[in-house]
Amino acid sequence: MRDFILVEQWLHHLRATGRKETTIESYRHKCSRCLCALEDAGRATDPRRIRPEDMAFLNAAMDVSEASRRDYLKVLNHWILWCTGEDVLSRAEILWNQMEPVNRVFIDEDAFARLMAVADERDRAILLLGGGMGLRCSEILSVKWSDISADGRLTVRGKGHGAEGKVSVLKIPPMVMSALREWRIIRDGNGMADLSGGCIIVSYQKAGMKKMARTSLSHHIQRMGERAGVRVTPHSLRRLFATSLYKANVDIVDIKTLMRHANVHTTINCYIQPCGTRLDGIMDSVIGQALNISHSIDGNGRYEERLVGRRANGYLCSL
Repeated sequence: MRDFILVEQWLHHLRATGRKETTIESYRHKCSRCLCALEDAGRATDPRRIRPEDMAFLNAAMDVSEASRRDYLKVLNHWILWCTGEDVLSRAEILWNQMEPVNRVFIDEDAFARLMAVADERDRAILLLGGGMGLRCSEILSVKWSDISADGRLTVRGKGHGAEGKVSVLKIPPMVMSALREWRIIRDGNGMADLSGGCIIVSYQKAGMKKMARTSLSHHIQRMGERAGVRVTPHSLRRLFATSLYKANVDIVDIKTLMRHANVHTTINCYIQPCGTRLDGIMDSVIGQALNISHSIDGNGRYEERLVGRRANGYLCSL
């Protein structure tokens, strides 16, 4: 079908601009599914003939969650916009429901200490790469020993366009470096064949050590949490990293940079847990300093004098 050929041309354009293959495959699936749904319903699949009512039809007909429907329609609209320059989705004026709040799992320093107490050398390396450096789950699994430089810096290839994603170089904290060294002694001394390509975090299999799968890492951390009595997910470690920096009064822009976020709002809204003691401190001392009001009677003497004067002039009446 000609329209599917146009989809492949669009995807080729995205690939040329540096989009990852995983993104290309995701866009191909979503766009194709939308076009198949339109074709099965006898509606137009030519990007020049797709109308706002077709977008409304897809929103009502696709048997997926609203968040997924929104994502599917955005991808289809992106393709139409590339082909025709027309933003059909905005003209459809679809009323989306408010997104349900995401149940993000946070852990504190005490919970992290309990996790470290039940961890072996490999587990401690995982915990500290996430909680001590803020690495994402995929980054923990992808970093290699060769990514560690002689001066103690780690090259991280994170989310972003291009074959290697967004490349960042982070200083490795001493506690993380110590855990990595301890794990390497165990890892290199177990006598198993290294089939991981030099990945730091590996899983043990009959053939040898292989790169750990993402689902395996998630289950591994959850089982660690069960042993420690802590509810935890892999991303909880990254949230702990951001929140710990926030509690230490690190500037939010610096936290955003260390988290490697493109937008500071992502850092604030998704990764930092409000701290009760910090809020109490703001109410106890910071507000008074900001308003330049002293806690002492002498310090507020001029205010008292003005108050007496206003009463004498009839501006204030006694109750």
